[in-house]
Amino acid sequence: MYIGFLSMVDFFNRFYLVACGQSRILAKLRFYSALRWIVRFLANSILPFYFRATKRGKRGVMPLPGAAGERAVVVSMTSFPARIEKTWLVVESLLRQSRQADLIVLWLSKEQFPTLNSVPASLLRLQSEGLRIEIRDGDLRSHKKYFYSLKDFSDSILILTDDDIYYPSSMIETLLNANRETPNRVICRFTKRITWGHEGGLSRYLDWGKVNDGKLGRDYFFGSGGGVLIPPGAISYDALNEAAFTSICPYADDVWLNAMCRLVSNEMFSLKQPFVLLPVVNEDPQDLSSINNGRSLNDLQITSVREYCLSVHRLDPFCTI
Repeated sequence: MYIGFLSMVDFFNRFYLVACGQSRILAKLRFYSALRWIVRFLANSILPFYFRATKRGKRGVMPLPGAAGERAVVVSMTSFPARIEKTWLVVESLLRQSRQADLIVLWLSKEQFPTLNSVPASLLRLQSEGLRIEIRDGDLRSHKKYFYSLKDFSDSILILTDDDIYYPSSMIETLLNANRETPNRVICRFTKRITWGHEGGLSRYLDWGKVNDGKLGRDYFFGSGGGVLIPPGAISYDALNEAAFTSICPYADDVWLNAMCRLVSNEMFSLKQPFVLLPVVNEDPQDLSSINNGRSLNDLQITSVREYCLSVHRLDPFCTI
């Protein structure tokens, strides 16, 4: 039953990849958009039933990462009220990986979830199977995804995920395999290529194309929600500068994280495998990506972060030379 479930999740991911084809003729006929809608509808109608109906091994409460002296793997994520009811679907896909993490931790804001009693039962039941729910004071928005894990699990391999994606069963294993082959480097699943205009200025974020070439590159920009692996020591200590990121980059954790990693090394590894992000459909479809892109906030925050890093670190983190 468990293997069957894995195959079902992977089937929908592969089907969604087909629905994101490149034929211009089919695109003009809106074939792909219609097919993507169908796949999203079927996946979000069928997979929740499979989560409930299929069995998987009981893990029990996991010990603190690194307690046995080995480098632990921590999957870190956050959520908010508009998505929390369906976040369990994401966690289930993460619990059913071919290579399991040592810990999956969900960071929540106390302003939104005062106590565990305000968290859906669908998530609470997963605490006995490998999920840890941590509620912290204040609200760092999407920055909660990495902030507390970097502080609490600084010696662990960190894998960042979103709260609205069905992850394929091989994600963690693929990232760790790449980490073994390319140690001490950030491993990117969802990658864009930083580009510069003819006059020497940084191109608009929306003009950066996707890349998946299986190489080390100096012009890569990862999307943390796609699943990115950050090994210990691959990110600047300044990543935890709460005063800085809340003032100059409050809505774009990806921009801040990329800058902080590129301060250490601008070489990142992009996995060589085409893939897409199969979404968990929520009633409120608006997300940070649509807000940042629609208002060009990514470009504004990139500019602010570049100015900050030049002032504090004497380095432009988005320089690709």
